[in-house]
Amino acid sequence: MTELVIAVHPDDETLGAGGTLLKSVHQGNKVVWAIVTRDRNNYHRQSQIVDKVRSSYGFADLIWLGFDCARLNTSDLYALVQHWEEILDRVKPERLYIPWEGDIHSDHRIVAESLKVCFKNHRFPFIQEILAMEVISETDFGITASSTAFVPNVFVNVEDVFEKKMEILSLYSDQIAPHPFPRSIEAIKALAILRGRMIGKVYAEAFNLLFSKR
Repeated sequence: MTELVIAVHPDDETLGAGGTLLKSVHQGNKVVWAIVTRDRNNYHRQSQIVDKVRSSYGFADLIWLGFDCARLNTSDLYALVQHWEEILDRVKPERLYIPWEGDIHSDHRIVAESLKVCFKNHRFPFIQEILAMEVISETDFGITASSTAFVPNVFVNVEDVFEKKMEILSLYSDQIAPHPFPRSIEAIKALAILRGRMIGKVYAEAFNLLFSKR
């Protein structure tokens, strides 16, 4: 199986689906990582971290679009849609992991909106499943109408890979701060414990299934 995980910012893939992606690579799936934005003021260091993260996961490929972080609202949405069309046709993923449309960060919401092109199954018949990720500090702060509230309906047991996920997350040291910072180690573990309790496991990751042919 070929999978495509779309991270609006580097670290979204690990926060939202790190354990799931580790399990997928271990199972022999081809996982491609697409990053939408970059930190133009610190790009050299960021690219070094991204290289280490990619190696740690064993991702088959990296696609970095290079839009400026926190400035997608000034970008051409049509250009972003064209990028997805080209990437989807090239990668032909069967499963997608994408941001949730109700996230607090405008970059996340814009990317989620642009990705609705993926739901046209007559254009992308190879896509079998689309899962929206729960990204702590973005999804949980999305104070929106109930229609866009994140309600998980898919859970993945990540007990056996959780420590590896946290090791990878430590590479993003500048994004982690002491509790009660939203992306503290304690908060990340607490969310994994909460989602794990919902399925009777120690740690889990949660998703919202947006589309499935299965």
